[in-house]
Amino acid sequence: MTTIINNISKSLCVEVNKLLQKLGKGLVATKQAFSQARYKLRHEAFIDLNDHFVRAFYGRGDYRLLNDKYLLLCSDGSGCELPWEEGLVGAFGKIASSDSGQANRIG
Repeated sequence: MTTIINNISKSLCVEVNKLLQKLGKGLVATKQAFSQARYKLRHEAFIDLNDHFVRAFYGRGDYRLLNDKYLLLCSDGSGCELPWEEGLVGAFGKIASSDSGQANRIG
């Protein structure tokens, strides 16, 4: 289940071997064995895990809502535009575009 939950990013063979190395004891498995074991998992297990994580997250109560409506978990800032104020420009600098279209940080 942990391999499935951790979003497999490499080939199945590589991920299975990586998991078995972490477990140690010289275990060996094939892709087919992994697929057969995965087929035996009941979907209710994932529903229960999700419910557990959701209850644990919201049970802490240490989050704040954006506009008293939205739960903002993260933002990379790419869609944010701050108001143009001297204090902000002084603290964060500004971007100036050159003729070649490349942005240069000033300040």
